[in-house]
Amino acid sequence: MQAGQTQGQDQATSPIVSSRVLRAVSAVTAIGIFILDTMTPAEIAVAVLYVGVVLLTAKVLQARGVVLVAVGCMALTMLSYVLAQHDASPSIALSNRLLSLAAIGVTAFLAVHSRSRETVLREQAGLLDLTHDTIFVRDPNDVITYWNRGAEEQYGWNKGEAIGQVSHQLTQTIFPRPLEEITAELLRTGRWDGELVHTRKDGTQAIVASRWSMRRDARGRPVAILETNNDITERKRAEEALRESEEQWKAVFECNPTMYFMADAAGTILSVNPFGAEQLGYTVDELVRTPVLSVFYEPDRETVQRNIASCFAQPNKAMSWEVRKVRKDGTELWVRETARSVLLRKCQVILVACEDTTERKCAQEAARRSEQELRDLIENLPAMVYIVLPGPFGPIAAFASRGWREYSGLSQEDTAGSGWQSVVHPADLERNLEKWRVCAAVGEPYENESRYRRAADGAYRWFLDRAVPLRDEHGTILKWYGILTDIEDRKRAEAALRRSEHYLAEAQRLSHTGSCAYTPATEQVIYWSEEMFRIYGLDPQRSRAPDVNELACFWHPDDRDRVLERVRTAVCEKAEYAVEHGIVLPDGTVKHLHVSGHPVFDDTGAVVEYVGTVMDVTERRRAEEALHKAQAELAHVTRVTTMSALTASIAHEVNQPLGAIVTNANAALRWLAHEPPELDEARETLERITRDGHRASEVIGRVRALLRKKAAVAKRVNLNDLIQNVVALVHGEVSQHRILLRTEQAPDLPPVMGDHVQLQQVLLNLVLNGIEAMKDVTERPRELLIRSRREEAAVLVAVQDTGVGLESQNAGRMFEAFYTTKAEGMGMGLAICRSIIEAHGGRLWASANEPRGAVFHFSLPVDRDRPL
Repeated sequence: MQAGQTQGQDQATSPIVSSRVLRAVSAVTAIGIFILDTMTPAEIAVAVLYVGVVLLTAKVLQARGVVLVAVGCMALTMLSYVLAQHDASPSIALSNRLLSLAAIGVTAFLAVHSRSRETVLREQAGLLDLTHDTIFVRDPNDVITYWNRGAEEQYGWNKGEAIGQVSHQLTQTIFPRPLEEITAELLRTGRWDGELVHTRKDGTQAIVASRWSMRRDARGRPVAILETNNDITERKRAEEALRESEEQWKAVFECNPTMYFMADAAGTILSVNPFGAEQLGYTVDELVRTPVLSVFYEPDRETVQRNIASCFAQPNKAMSWEVRKVRKDGTELWVRETARSVLLRKCQVILVACEDTTERKCAQEAARRSEQELRDLIENLPAMVYIVLPGPFGPIAAFASRGWREYSGLSQEDTAGSGWQSVVHPADLERNLEKWRVCAAVGEPYENESRYRRAADGAYRWFLDRAVPLRDEHGTILKWYGILTDIEDRKRAEAALRRSEHYLAEAQRLSHTGSCAYTPATEQVIYWSEEMFRIYGLDPQRSRAPDVNELACFWHPDDRDRVLERVRTAVCEKAEYAVEHGIVLPDGTVKHLHVSGHPVFDDTGAVVEYVGTVMDVTERRRAEEALHKAQAELAHVTRVTTMSALTASIAHEVNQPLGAIVTNANAALRWLAHEPPELDEARETLERITRDGHRASEVIGRVRALLRKKAAVAKRVNLNDLIQNVVALVHGEVSQHRILLRTEQAPDLPPVMGDHVQLQQVLLNLVLNGIEAMKDVTERPRELLIRSRREEAAVLVAVQDTGVGLESQNAGRMFEAFYTTKAEGMGMGLAICRSIIEAHGGRLWASANEPRGAVFHFSLPVDRDRPL
């Protein structure tokens, strides 16, 4: 029930708002008509327009309100007649006013009559909506097909329980005569009325007045029977309800917020409702049996007495008037009284309803003040207001506000006619007049931008000039109302914006960066800069901006699926994206682009568009490729240089197995020269020769692999195996410098993705640097330790020495290119190592080894494809 009340309140809100809006519109319209009527020549009956105000208020006011509005409009008509000048044609002015008054009166009468009929119809429709009659429909076999809410309330069965049941069986109907006779009469006449006894769901019985109506199809065959039942047992309750209704009406009289009086022919108050007494500051008892004239303002009593006498003289005729009453405390209030003389208990009395119109009177006074304020407003507006008359060669100035006079320095007389043209910029005047002539010819509102000279400094400023025509009833333009608005600042801002857009376009052209925006829902481009056309090799004058699907046709086939997936994933996640890809232009040119997109959200958090930038990075990619090639060349040179440093060690490593091969070969010859030959000894010696040969071959293979010049290839690399290979390569150097080389390798170390040769070069360079750092150490053991271990998602390798250590002032520069502390060094070793490790997604750094020496670390990410 509360939900229903809330819904009703919501539905009532709209009419209330509409009523307030219409009242406000009516008031504004009436004021406008009054001003127009006062200022218009007497030959034109402008006051007839008040008919529209009466019709407009008839939609929201009751009959009494419509009459009040009509009287108010008549009063405004006469007031404008008094204020206007009629020296030229006073008889025409008077006849126009009488015609307007007659039109207003007739319109008010018709509106009140129509309003009364609408009220009656609305009340009847409301009663039909509130019916509680039992209505149901059954087919010719008495099976129920429709069951209304009244039936549910009457009998207790809901629709689901009743529909499909035989009606007479459901309600256990007791008929006044056999059902066959009733059916026969129904078939013959199409109707049947009578009283039936029905049994409700709860077992109680009800006597109903039943009415049956038969519906037939186009062939005259019965198709349905409409049955309406009215519970006769409720008549007593209805009588009780009637008595309650009388009490309610009494309560309405007692509590209604309208003053009601009843007086006899002698002018004595017979009754008054509490609200009426309270409004006058009395109690009901204080007013009853007192003269009715005592509550009226003394100068108005004669008018009231005359109106009451007239009302008694015309029984049952409603009469209205406005007078002032006096409260008990002596204050006054304006009231509009509606009175009617009726015969009550064979005694003629007058019934009076009083409406407090004090606020309306105050509003009328406020309206008069508002008119003056409107005049003051026009004179003091910061914009310039003017009125011009249509002329054969252009507008003829008739009025200009104070703002125009102060700005232009022209008086009202100087501005009149075509005098206003003297302050228009010469370059704009002819265009201004031509636009006026075109608008006057077609009757459209005038709008133009022109420059006007300011009297204070002679400077010309831009103004937006707008004017609308005022027409008579035949559509002829009588005059134009216009306003001039200073737009100089806007013009300057627009010029600055154009310059800014030009600078932005030049910046995009110089940086090869374009910008665009598109709607992700439709994939339609809504902005596409000129640089975008240039990047994609399109002509902005002949081509339109492509949508996302058309744009994908430019993308390189190797990148298309990847880019589409990246962009659409970002759109689904409402996230930013950045991606690099290639495009193929219509002429076959391949470009590389860096594309980024940023989502723009509305107030609800939904993505309304994506704003993106596209940067042509083709030259950068070429430079990077050239840089990578140069770095690879430099790395190869560094490896060759490293091999030069290891030449003696490698020669020793190769000569040692070669010498052993010669010795073992001579021994094998001696074993074979014996009689008989010592074949077992010779075979063992030959096996040692084979082993030493493989040993020499492995040393040479390692050197060749390190010196091989080829492109980097990423493969899975086991860093423990890499450490062992490097240890074998530097074995001679370590032995020559009497260095203790140890390794601590973590078992089951996961592989990394990288180039085997480049990573071996890094580790070899770090080991040789450690050996170099310990050449001059004599006072402590020379120890070199190579460690490997797993750290979360990376593998860490460290090379630790006990050499001279790191100089704190130069520790931050050791990885810079061409920085070295060696007399014969190039300063590229550590720089190349760091670039190789970073290219593999890793990190290289150095730290001090306590108490003496240095530790060089590098970490590489684990190969994610390997199952852990």
